[in-house]
Amino acid sequence: MVVPSPLYFSRPDIVHPHLSIRHAIPSPLDHHSFIFVAPISALDNDTDAQQQSGPLILDRQGDLIWCGAAEVGSVSSTTTFDLCEWEGDPALCLFRGQKRSAVGYGQGVVLDRHYQEIAVIDADDGPIDLHEFRTSPSGTVLFTTYRPWPYDLGLDHGVGWVLDSGFGEIDLRQRGRSASFTWNALTHFNISESAIPLRSYPEIFGSGRSHRDAFDFFHINSVDKDDHGNYLISARHTDSVYLISGKDGTVLWQLGGKNSWFHGPGAEFRRQHHARYRSGNGSHTLITLFDNTSDGYSLIGSESRGVEISLNHYTMAATVQRQFTAFQPGGLLAHGMGSLQMGSNGEAMACFGSNATITIFDRNNQAMLDASFDDRFLLYRASVHSWSGSPRRPPNVWAYARTPHSAIHVYVSWNGASGVEFWNFYVADEPGSYRLAGTKQRTGFETNFTCDINAGQASLVIAEAVGYDGARRNSSPSSPFMPPENLASQCGEAHCFTQSTFNYRLRSSSSTTLRGPESPVQGGCAKSSLPGLRLRLAQAMAAGLFLMLVYMIGRRYWTTQRRYQDGNCNITY
Repeated sequence: MVVPSPLYFSRPDIVHPHLSIRHAIPSPLDHHSFIFVAPISALDNDTDAQQQSGPLILDRQGDLIWCGAAEVGSVSSTTTFDLCEWEGDPALCLFRGQKRSAVGYGQGVVLDRHYQEIAVIDADDGPIDLHEFRTSPSGTVLFTTYRPWPYDLGLDHGVGWVLDSGFGEIDLRQRGRSASFTWNALTHFNISESAIPLRSYPEIFGSGRSHRDAFDFFHINSVDKDDHGNYLISARHTDSVYLISGKDGTVLWQLGGKNSWFHGPGAEFRRQHHARYRSGNGSHTLITLFDNTSDGYSLIGSESRGVEISLNHYTMAATVQRQFTAFQPGGLLAHGMGSLQMGSNGEAMACFGSNATITIFDRNNQAMLDASFDDRFLLYRASVHSWSGSPRRPPNVWAYARTPHSAIHVYVSWNGASGVEFWNFYVADEPGSYRLAGTKQRTGFETNFTCDINAGQASLVIAEAVGYDGARRNSSPSSPFMPPENLASQCGEAHCFTQSTFNYRLRSSSSTTLRGPESPVQGGCAKSSLPGLRLRLAQAMAAGLFLMLVYMIGRRYWTTQRRYQDGNCNITY
């Protein structure tokens, strides 16, 4: 089912997927924590979904806080997106680059709390992969890499190719930012360790017959560090999690797969993602991972889950401490992607990757929130954090009045601002003579306010954001837009757009048709009651040309004035 994107009059350039909330229990954390996701298109030929892909910060009601969509289509994509740390301050880390099949080739990007780009990280010997890019409190960056190498696969046409995956760490405190540690799977493992038989589904896992179709025998998809400087990695195609020595790269232990060092329920997972170190001592280690138990091709499981696993280094027993399955009856089976985040307060978030579904659990494993994007999208990971975003740009305002005698309707938003409590609205006949027209609590990404003043009494409007901490920030002045007199009768009191107009806006750049209501939305254009087919057709054509003109002018304005305002937020053309 396709869910139409939210429509913002103050920011018509922002288009993003809608997060549908199926289940929610109010929590004291609702106003202090935010959801970090980066939806990506499920289909390579779905241009509309590609244009909506990119990093998003949402509140726990599903309303947008920040749209930071990276460049889309065949140029680049964003998968990994999360809160991180940069020089002791909270920051945003994301992968930005090209996606080819199941791996990526690009850069790691770090943004500060003002959404300004403060670092771009490259690997020494090639591009960074999409599966992992994150900073550490010790001032380093962890990332994954993929490289094809010649390898004797026993093929009838000679030497074959293997896709070798690995990881690296860069010490940001060192001059030149060269890698302080690198590791690759082929140095330590034979391809016989793979759970994927060679030549099985070559279109998915690679046939090994060329460097562009190398056999992906290992498939690293996460990297983390323990308290002793060792690396915890997940290899999806060996069904294993490994602890790698931070000194010489040797394998310290293996959990799962053909040669697991541990036994028990905690070692029984398949095609997993997102292994994370939680804590440890000399006798025990606590980790988490997302158990897909399926890849959709060579292995079909029953139900995906997030698991917290305790490892006993004396008995070599692996036990499941906590388990998180989907809120929906019967669970969900995520053939790809997925994550599990554990909070210090006992709260957990499970992301059911290819189902684009997230669920937040409390410390008693009760589902507090369950939500999803529509089936045009996938989610590689998701997380929930507190965040204080403070954009450099001022708030955006669009004001409208149907006639000079009509009330002024004001629409205001501030992309990236996480702490706005309410808005003050001011009007003036001329600059410098502003007076308060009213106050309204923030209602989602865009707040709509109706002034008790008509357009003939005020030519300028300003919105002032007031934060929970009392901080204030004004928008730039905006003059109310009024349609031409001959078309005003066809416009509503609140605005002059219909759902079909916005659907046209989206369809004009895509072959994908949004299935949304085609009738006028509340406050939009009303159907003409004048008789005569010719008159109605003429009015419809005039209204269509007028609305298209408004759209073209608005699109050009936002393209030229706001194109780089929001971390390369996608423009809808």
